[in-house]
Amino acid sequence: MIERAVADGLPAGLVLADSAYGDSSEFRRRVRCEGLGYAVGLHRTTRCGAWIRWDAESVTPWRSVIWPTPSGEVAFGG
Repeated sequence: MIERAVADGLPAGLVLADSAYGDSSEFRRRVRCEGLGYAVGLHRTTRCGAWIRWDAESVTPWRSVIWPTPSGEVAFGG
């Protein structure tokens, strides 16, 4: 549907999806191939890599986030 919307010339925006789509690496890849950004839900067991634009002037280091910890705090790893 996203590919069809892009082909039909609908204005591009941020793609939002729940974990049913967010857990799919193929879905995320196809969204990136359309040149769109996305914010998706992920199950905590889903693994995904960092995509860095090397042409960017500044690159922020990527770090994994595990949220929440059993104590309820946000833990950073990676």
